[in-house]
Amino acid sequence: MNSMKNDIPRGYLRLFAFLAFLVAVIYGLGMLFITRGHLVAPLDDTYIHYQYSRMVASGHFFEYTKGSGFSTGSTSILYPILLAPFFIIGVKAVGIVLVSFAIGIFIFFLSACLIYLIGRGIAHECVGVLAALLFLLNGHLAWNQLSGMETGLFGLLLLSGIYFILRWWGEKRGALLGWGFVFLTLASLTRPEGFIILAGVIIYLMARARRIHGGRALLTLFCVAPFLLYMLLVRVETGRFATAGVLAKSVCAAPYYTFWEKIARLVDNFAYIFSAYYHNLSNNYFPDWAMFPGFPTGALYPFLLFPPGIFLLACAGVILGGARERSSGQFGPVLLMSLCLLLGLAAITNSEVVPIHCFRYLAPFQPIFLILAALGLYEVSKFFEVSAVSIFRLAGALMLILIVPSIFYWAYVYGENCNDIFEQHRRTSWWLKDSTPPEAVIGVTDTGVIGYFSERRIYDFVGLSTPEQARHWRQGLGSAFERLEHLPPESLPDYIVTFPYVWGEMNFLGKPIHNAPLRKNLTTMSNDFVVYQQDWSFFKSGHASQLPPDGIALADSLDVADLQDEEAHGYIWREAAERPVGWKFPNPRNFFFKAKAGERMIADGGRDLTGYESFTVRLAPGRPARLIARTEGADACAVIVSFNGVKVGTLLAAAGKKGAWQEISINIPSEVVTAHESVVRVEFDGSSSRTPSFHSYHYWFYQEK
Repeated sequence: MNSMKNDIPRGYLRLFAFLAFLVAVIYGLGMLFITRGHLVAPLDDTYIHYQYSRMVASGHFFEYTKGSGFSTGSTSILYPILLAPFFIIGVKAVGIVLVSFAIGIFIFFLSACLIYLIGRGIAHECVGVLAALLFLLNGHLAWNQLSGMETGLFGLLLLSGIYFILRWWGEKRGALLGWGFVFLTLASLTRPEGFIILAGVIIYLMARARRIHGGRALLTLFCVAPFLLYMLLVRVETGRFATAGVLAKSVCAAPYYTFWEKIARLVDNFAYIFSAYYHNLSNNYFPDWAMFPGFPTGALYPFLLFPPGIFLLACAGVILGGARERSSGQFGPVLLMSLCLLLGLAAITNSEVVPIHCFRYLAPFQPIFLILAALGLYEVSKFFEVSAVSIFRLAGALMLILIVPSIFYWAYVYGENCNDIFEQHRRTSWWLKDSTPPEAVIGVTDTGVIGYFSERRIYDFVGLSTPEQARHWRQGLGSAFERLEHLPPESLPDYIVTFPYVWGEMNFLGKPIHNAPLRKNLTTMSNDFVVYQQDWSFFKSGHASQLPPDGIALADSLDVADLQDEEAHGYIWREAAERPVGWKFPNPRNFFFKAKAGERMIADGGRDLTGYESFTVRLAPGRPARLIARTEGADACAVIVSFNGVKVGTLLAAAGKKGAWQEISINIPSEVVTAHESVVRVEFDGSSSRTPSFHSYHYWFYQEK
């Protein structure tokens, strides 16, 4: 490893600054020309940070709108705090877009400087220069740096931590190690993947640090404290060690995956990173997932993310650079950087939405990847001895020539992204501000722009900015509806702004009163973005049975899909081996249904039963009971009911009742009601059914008074 000098030749500084500014100008012009002169960020999620930052500036930490309660929808703790001073000094509305764009340029430039210093330190000046230029001229990475998201800051903090640790590697000064861990600690507060990298680096360096600094090296363990304290705060406020983003988007928090499905999904995501992202997205960028019907399959990105073979060069950098370090008897900086890259990519695999927003979650780790690729070219070219310098220069020049066109194409994509957000989300927020009462509550599935500009209270169905909502949304529309029934009337959404396809048959939604359609959409989840005016007259209509029996009283009931009621009854739901797979909108396992039963409109949330469900009910022992179950379905269906392990009968749903509620019942003999708490098991009987599943919505248990 070369001496890690912290000086950068003035010529390189000017070059890096010029390129960062030039690329930013190209992207800025793309935004302004395509949006017809409007300042817009390219993602709705950017405005989530803006809104949290504005609330921080007004003294409301971890609140999305005033009085909304503790929420963790911004993912990043640090980034909103960084933006907050600009709101304090008077920046308003779209002004923060310009501020975050300028911050992005500065981070872009600083990142290039650090890439140069790291590349020069681990190998040679030419490695640093090539890696920095590949970074500055990569259209995809420039898009991320200028998106207004936290990814640029996160990448800069990772590079800063690595830089100081590499300096410490050579100089062995404790202060340098300390600064390295300060930056990695800040990275852990910027994105959760940073904590995984921080923990990995501590483990990697601990033995060497203790040899050099003795017991003082253990002080590095305190670097995990800020993140752990934050998670403790989350636990105190929410009752669980998981932020809203993890609950809403992670594989491990998915309620319907089996253990093996989770493992398979994680592995599939990891493989997809290499088959799609590092394969240059030359074919089908967005798979034909039900979640992304609005994206044109295979229509994006004709220009390269990375020059051909650069992944192989990065592998060569790891292998040859790591072998060089191991020959001196140590696990050195190259292997440390490789570990950071691997841990970062592995952490991303827990996301259900790895490819979303142009793979933005992967962008912070690509500076490390580019350094390793430039190192690989350097190590490979040395095999040619006399021609090594010429080979490195020619190959490096070719790589740069191949990647330069991506700047112009991604500037176009950036402008289109900004225009999509402006024409759809921004115009809708104007309409809401002008056309709805100031006290109105707006339900959303994209919470950023609407929350920032509409000046209305927000109910985020996805759960990023509304406390305790994410797990209900992940379960499905039935549970999302059931959660609404626990809210006071003044907290119910008066309007819902959403993409219609998310809601399936849409009988959840009210009257459509406004639409902001897109004809060409490269950004959002659907071309239609509709405002619905809600009528909650059917609210809580499903709590009571249609025809309660005479002469006996309600002893207990279970509202299926109501997570609070399910938890109170120890509810367990298990699928059969033959079941839906993946994450789809709307969720086929948990649904909302609304239909008339006589003169009464009944709305209820339910579950799709292919295996069994069990729960505990409280009944007077030694007395007979009557079980009534609510269902609906297209054809005849049967479920077997057991009470405390004893089969008591079969519930039969009639054929020819599609689109209509049915209530079916059986009698429970007194001899099986042996205790105050009884375990009920309802099992789908496929052999007696003409449908693949039973739809369960509600159970009532009646006994004599």
